[in-house]
Amino acid sequence: MSVWPTQASEGVNQASDEGKGRSKNMKTFKFIGLALVAMFALSAFVASAANAEETLTFLLANILINGAAAGEVEASQEGEILLEDEKGGGGVQCHGFFDGLILGPAEPSHFLIEEVLNLNKELLLPLLCTATKSCEASTTDVEVTPENLPWLIEFELMEPGGTLWGLVFADTAGTKIAYTVSCLILGLKITDKCTAAEGTEGQVKNLAGGVEAVEEISQPKGECSVGGANSAVVEPKAGNLITSPAGIVSISSE
Repeated sequence: MSVWPTQASEGVNQASDEGKGRSKNMKTFKFIGLALVAMFALSAFVASAANAEETLTFLLANILINGAAAGEVEASQEGEILLEDEKGGGGVQCHGFFDGLILGPAEPSHFLIEEVLNLNKELLLPLLCTATKSCEASTTDVEVTPENLPWLIEFELMEPGGTLWGLVFADTAGTKIAYTVSCLILGLKITDKCTAAEGTEGQVKNLAGGVEAVEEISQPKGECSVGGANSAVVEPKAGNLITSPAGIVSISSE
């Protein structure tokens, strides 16, 4: 006996087929969406990789006095600087003067720091500073002694970006810039000798009154006798300005 499909069963079959079609379309749309997400992610990765591989160029920059190449003239940098041993030693903040000469007009010109003076512009070492971090506050026991002077600052322009950098070197062959910090920690006198890494650099910028060191930690970090490698933090505070009685100091790579 033959059984013919009724109208109701035909409707059920039709709905089932339409459901399968919608399911197939939804899967298709889902796959297309995933493919678009993957494509955009790959594009972003390629763009990021291209930016990461961008070549940085450092151009030697010169010191100018009133917009012209400087000869050999007196110069000074006044301001505060933070010195810390971030891996076990203390920390101090000193305010004084770095006195020396601008050496030019040979390229590149340099700022040669010959002496470190106190706020009264007196050569009285060690410098009395303010305690920070674990150093205890004192009017007599927070001291810093600069070593291996003179220090030489060379300036460079980073491209792309147009950022100016100051690189500090010891002027004596085979030596590094160094300083000794002494303070009381838990009632005990601690002496921590730190040396700067070769070519320690910090960002600088031209201002109307001279050249200012940007307030950020100089890199790479140096080594301290207490904290060891990568422990010496040197951070100039806002207002560290290089000036000269000969005129307005500026930095240029042109």
